[in-house]
Amino acid sequence: MNIVNNIADMMAFVSAVEMGSFTLASKNLGISRSAVGKRIAKLESELNTRLLQRSTRSLALTEEGQIFYERCLKVLQDLNDAKRILLERREKPSGRLRISVPASLGQHFVAPIIHRYLSEYPDISIELIMVDRYVDLINEKVDVAIRIGIPNIKSELISRRIGTYKMITVASPVYVMKKGEPSAPNELHYHDLLAFVHTQSILPWQFQHNQQLETIFPQNNKAKCVVDNEKTLLYFARQGYGITQVAQFIAQPYLENGELVEVLNQFKPEGYPVFVIYPSRKQLSAKVRCFIDLIGEFE
Repeated sequence: MNIVNNIADMMAFVSAVEMGSFTLASKNLGISRSAVGKRIAKLESELNTRLLQRSTRSLALTEEGQIFYERCLKVLQDLNDAKRILLERREKPSGRLRISVPASLGQHFVAPIIHRYLSEYPDISIELIMVDRYVDLINEKVDVAIRIGIPNIKSELISRRIGTYKMITVASPVYVMKKGEPSAPNELHYHDLLAFVHTQSILPWQFQHNQQLETIFPQNNKAKCVVDNEKTLLYFARQGYGITQVAQFIAQPYLENGELVEVLNQFKPEGYPVFVIYPSRKQLSAKVRCFIDLIGEFE
């Protein structure tokens, strides 16, 4: 049974009843008179029931036809209501928006955006998934993701760069006083390092000097601490356990209060690109479109 064709048949039947003739129904639907007759005949054949009594001048519902007519009205009204609701949702954001974001960006960058978003669109609810792993937007039914680094995305997704995740290399004054400060990245091998692990891999540290990029790979067996959370990493750094490289905005309060100092400041890390990722622009829902419009540049 083809549901779409059945709906077209129902529309022909209802229109014929309401217009009182096949000719007027055909003009109302924009199809031929014979097409209206064929659709109604098809319904009667499938139902094995006569729905209309036909004469040269008029149409009259049978008892079964009256029952079917009332049911068809409800089906077509429900269909129109469903279309209206979906169209309204495309124009006015509503429902639940699922957002995936790295934990480090959740409070600093995304939470203020969500605050503005909810203030402007009160019919929306938010599910914020703060994880450092890369989520599968399609399989995990995530509407929008914000990711650090070059994304490896499926063709049905769109990515847009929104800024740079600036990095800084820091240590506590106590550590620097005790172990000294490296003068170049290659001297880090002689220091205690606090490394960040992401999806079971330790992230490399990047440095830039005179337009030359240098990458250091902290070794798992040589790192003093390996942690999958930047705030915890900073805690160990503030306690004097070693040198670490983290997001600048996370370290900034501790630089200002003197708990941390920047090291290797002549070799400023290049940083990582930040992207917003969302489904294809085709048939993009209003809740996603409006949230993306609110995202400015990540500082």
